[in-house]
Amino acid sequence: MNKKIALVFLFLFLFISIIGTYAQTDIGSWTSVSLRKDKGLMSYILKPIVRHNKDLSNYSNASIDIIVSRKLDKNWSVKFLERYWWLENGNNRNFWFFDVIHGIKLSDKIRLSQYFRWHVAQDIDFVDPNFLRWHPSITIKTGSKIKPYFGAELFYRIDGINELQRSRLKIGASYAVTDHWQISLRIWKQDRMNSKEPLTEYIFQFNIGYKL
Repeated sequence: MNKKIALVFLFLFLFISIIGTYAQTDIGSWTSVSLRKDKGLMSYILKPIVRHNKDLSNYSNASIDIIVSRKLDKNWSVKFLERYWWLENGNNRNFWFFDVIHGIKLSDKIRLSQYFRWHVAQDIDFVDPNFLRWHPSITIKTGSKIKPYFGAELFYRIDGINELQRSRLKIGASYAVTDHWQISLRIWKQDRMNSKEPLTEYIFQFNIGYKL
């Protein structure tokens, strides 16, 4: 069963790697710090994010995440994420993300996790799209403080559009500096398809996290 799951994930990873790569490309970054507090079955995270685009030369926007999650059992959990944005042009936007999360061990060193997300835009200063998202990922224990990560994500547009409009292919690793501090770096290949201006973006996601 675990081999079948791994093969499905590998197929999805390869599929996303080839469906895009458009003539128009960009390099961007998401830089963040996060503060986490665990209390029983609950977890709380505060995470401000700053983004750059146009080959890292231009400040794009900033946002803040407020995240509340709850474990249901050893494999299942639920999460709510509130993200408020301050855009470069002075407009603001707000998203709600509702997640159902599942994780299992494929072996002593490999864990497969996935979330199903309802991506809801609040349409403050303009109309944003809404999506259903699926994000499987694999993390690997290496016997050191470094934990490699591989992930893929699909964005299915709803609002009556009903088509795949975005995909992300992710690779990276986290490093446990201490029991409280963690550094993570991921690189995304993000493809925006079924739009007037298809775009491939390569995004560096860097976070410094502290756990209370």
